Amino acid sequence: MKPSNLSYQIFNRNIAGLSWNASAQVKALALHGWLDNAASFSRIAPLMQSTSLCAIDMAGQGKSDFRSPDSTYDLDSELHDLYALSKLFSDGPINLVGHSRGAIVCALFAAIVPEKVNRMVLIDSIEPFPHQLKDLPNSLAESLRTNASLRRRSATAYASREEAVMARSQSMVPVSQQSAELFAERNLHKHDGGWAWSSDQRLKATSAYRITMEMREDFFSRIQAPTLVIEPEKGLLKLDSRFANAGAAIPDLTRKTVPGSHHCHMDDCPELVAELIEDWFST
Repeated sequence: MKPSNLSYQIFNRNIAGLSWNASAQVKALALHGWLDNAASFSRIAPLMQSTSLCAIDMAGQGKSDFRSPDSTYDLDSELHDLYALSKLFSDGPINLVGHSRGAIVCALFAAIVPEKVNRMVLIDSIEPFPHQLKDLPNSLAESLRTNASLRRRSATAYASREEAVMARSQSMVPVSQQSAELFAERNLHKHDGGWAWSSDQRLKATSAYRITMEMREDFFSRIQAPTLVIEPEKGLLKLDSRFANAGAAIPDLTRKTVPGSHHCHMDDCPELVAELIEDWFST
């Protein structure tokens, strides 16, 4: 099943994306992880028979426009984008699928405007890392410095396309060569005789948006949408102690463990993940 291209205009920016199975009765909006793009869902979406998945390239990634020079990529900016997109996507509550950072954005959105979310699936992430209140001034200062520095920085250039794809597959959160190739189709371009990933460098800046330990329950207890968390056995939720008790405050939460690691929906068990998502939205 070949996807259709999507294009949404919000805040004088273009948000690009991919859509599969447009005639399906159930529709869901999908948000990818940090420095990934809409192709993150290209393994599971064609496997769904009764669900149409609309996956966007979040701002500054894939084929979507960068944010303006005076903006940042903090989570509050992503929430403004999702709110605008949700109104274009549907007049009523929407279904959400999020992976990694996209899952965090989905969960925060469902907490802040619970009336806008019908059902939700989160893949290997739920909440931002919690912080101490005393850390916030330093976070704000570091956000100012890193955004200013990265605004002037060019992406790393690679001598060949193959070298760029290999670097992505071996990055901080590794993916298979096949998945790196999928990302490259939407996010790799020729650059000064070589190749470079086109994501906005400011995505690597320190975030000024923080949630403290005390705020976790206040935020996530507000979620009304039935929420499915897909947890790979070797994913961040299982292995990173900073995610301890993540999701504990969500009133209607179901957890499903699947094989594999962080990109389980691409590399390890896309068939199982697709089945879990379809079952969840058809309930």
